[in-house]
Amino acid sequence: MEYTFLLRRLFWSDQRRDELVKRRHHILYSLAGLIAVLNVAFWFFGGMHLGWTRSNETRMEIDPVTTLEYPIIEKRFTPGIDFLVLGMMTSGFFSVVGYFLRPKQVSK
Repeated sequence: MEYTFLLRRLFWSDQRRDELVKRRHHILYSLAGLIAVLNVAFWFFGGMHLGWTRSNETRMEIDPVTTLEYPIIEKRFTPGIDFLVLGMMTSGFFSVVGYFLRPKQVSK
């Protein structure tokens, strides 16, 4: 117990800690926004699949000798709508936590 108190005293001054406490909701809002933007970008550039996330894709090729089509399964990650929803829920969670950690306003 004494060890953590000593570490806090050495590395965090009271003024720095007070600044972080006042700004922690801004930090959480920024983190939520960053998660949302990165999540949408990853989903958009990863394939924008509107179904479930897939780890394999099937494509059809034509045999040059017999001219018959046959399926080829490729290992390829394609994020689906579930990936997008989970990322947005995570972003929303950080926003709600940031909302409840706002500093209390003192009324005069």
